[in-house]
Amino acid sequence: MYSLTVKDKGPDIGLMLTRALLSVSAVATFVYETDVPVFVNYAGTILLIGAAVFTRALTRKFRVHQLVLFVFAAIVLYIVTHSFAFALVLLFYASLLKLLDVFVFNKPPSVEINLTGIIINKHFAKPVYAWVCFSNVILKDNLLTLDFKDNKVLQLETDSNGVIDVQQFNDFCARQITA
Repeated sequence: MYSLTVKDKGPDIGLMLTRALLSVSAVATFVYETDVPVFVNYAGTILLIGAAVFTRALTRKFRVHQLVLFVFAAIVLYIVTHSFAFALVLLFYASLLKLLDVFVFNKPPSVEINLTGIIINKHFAKPVYAWVCFSNVILKDNLLTLDFKDNKVLQLETDSNGVIDVQQFNDFCARQITA
């Protein structure tokens, strides 16, 4: 019946996965033994750990694309380990991460309110709450407040600007809770 888009203030999952892949690459450069001098391994490890730590600054402030970071990491990984397979595996996972970012993580979370209850659509979870779980549900000033009977309160900031008649929505929720 009603569908509200929620402003996503959660962690940037793409950023966390980018940091994880860069960190795994750093560990691979540190652990993998080759005939190169040991300081090359250390330098590669430091470069990749630096890229992992400063990923947010590199991608937001300096506008470096994540795929450029992964190509840089693959080049460093190849130079240090002399393993083309490591670099290809890293680039494969980076492209898989980009696909996930476009098709899964790019969708904003939403809340669906219908006759059976409330469904909160997140990236990984989709909890469904029946109307009997709530003591009150109110939408006011683009803030959806879900007051549960077990004294939990969930407040979600919505993006719907004037799309939903607030009074009608609140009346619908009140009728469903009392029914």
